[in-house]
Amino acid sequence: MNTMLQQRIRGIIKAIKRHGVLSYIQRLLHRIWQTIYKKQVSTVFRRDLSEEVELLDAKIPVKVRVYESSDKKILYQFLSKFVREDLIDNTLEQGMIPMLGFVNDKLIALSWFTTDSVYLESLDLTLKYGNNTGFIEGSRTDESVRGKSIAPAIRTRICKHLREMGMRQVFVVAGDDNLASQAVARKCLFKPYESIAMRRILGFHSYHRKKY
Repeated sequence: MNTMLQQRIRGIIKAIKRHGVLSYIQRLLHRIWQTIYKKQVSTVFRRDLSEEVELLDAKIPVKVRVYESSDKKILYQFLSKFVREDLIDNTLEQGMIPMLGFVNDKLIALSWFTTDSVYLESLDLTLKYGNNTGFIEGSRTDESVRGKSIAPAIRTRICKHLREMGMRQVFVVAGDDNLASQAVARKCLFKPYESIAMRRILGFHSYHRKKY
């Protein structure tokens, strides 16, 4: 049995243990249905980086810093409950960089960012808004520290880091059904820039994009 198949089987077993058999089957059927038909509406938020970035603090002491190659082991440990190691490697190879948040030297949250164009799986679309542009895409926070304003603390530090790199603007995308992600974007002074609606039927895509 090859390694990838073993990892997938372990992932299925973990998912069943975490969600239960019925819930896992419902999720599986939903995923199958989404391969036939899917509709997704998202808002692209933009922040201008021409002015100094004010950092937001979490409600608990959090040390935030950019990922280093020596952090790979702890990155695996933190994300293993969500995603396979080969997918983490693939994300890093695509130029995505994690901004890490630690409490008492334990990794408890992260947000990914890049200065390249970004592919959004939810929309099956690659976004690029010109040169000197950053993107924030995807966050994870340990359940034990949710509600402590850690995501805004990490994201404002990403904005500051991108500004120091010479980026002029930064974007983040939030699904219109993800009110929490939209709230974090606004708290970090992002403003709605564009609405993107995607409809997919049997692999055929149509898009409607509207600027604010």
